[in-house]
Amino acid sequence: MPQYKLTYFQLRGKAEAIRMTFSVAGVEFEDVRVSIDDWVTKLKHSGISPTGVLPVLEFDGEVLTESKAILSFVAKEFNLAPEGNFQQAQADMLALMIGDLENMLSAASASNDPEKKEKALKTASEEAIPGKCAYFEKFLLANSKQGFFIGDKVSK
Repeated sequence: MPQYKLTYFQLRGKAEAIRMTFSVAGVEFEDVRVSIDDWVTKLKHSGISPTGVLPVLEFDGEVLTESKAILSFVAKEFNLAPEGNFQQAQADMLALMIGDLENMLSAASASNDPEKKEKALKTASEEAIPGKCAYFEKFLLANSKQGFFIGDKVSK
């Protein structure tokens, strides 16, 4: 079995779903956490990431970047991906909705303008998050008799 090495910042962020997928699969991996300062000053241009972004997954001399691509690979590798094209598209849809929320919250948090930041966070907490959560709940109730979003098992 390959030795997997996942490199990301010292936070949950975009690598957490990947870590969780390894855990659910019962697969050990090396969880390398780097500081933002080390990334910027030493590692970003070291070749560790061919695209210059984290997370990075290394195994058997191969390298993957981009969190959604890594998550999709790991899920498929350990039989945690939904079955069939339609179920895979549904999983992608839900993952992209979560990605939209992540991007919205990241952009709001990064704002240097306190007024814009407050307005963006208010919009997220009062409109976007409740709206997406309502859709997730509706989707789960409509599609699952087993307690899973898609099919009858945990999937990415």
